[in-house]
Amino acid sequence: MHSIADAEKLQAAVRKVEGAALQSLPSNLVDSVWAHYKEEGAVGEAAARPPLPSSAARVLPLAVAGRSAAEKLAAVRSAAAAAGAQAYLAVALDEV
Repeated sequence: MHSIADAEKLQAAVRKVEGAALQSLPSNLVDSVWAHYKEEGAVGEAAARPPLPSSAARVLPLAVAGRSAAEKLAAVRSAAAAAGAQAYLAVALDEV
């Protein structure tokens, strides 16, 4: 997933390379992989997609997390600002 601005920058960079082109995909590749394992049984039950968590999110103790949530969020904001990012998409809670 890309912001419009990032997609435009990427498209401009790709245009500079002879024979290169960007093409959007009709579906999410990760979903396709999980569907393949489910339908084909490619690697057995051990590879079945785990269920989504149903419990509430929780803050881990500092001894486990290493840094506080506030420190981690500040680091993400700083890195985003330094990169000129307009958005940050966290797709898993353990990314922050």
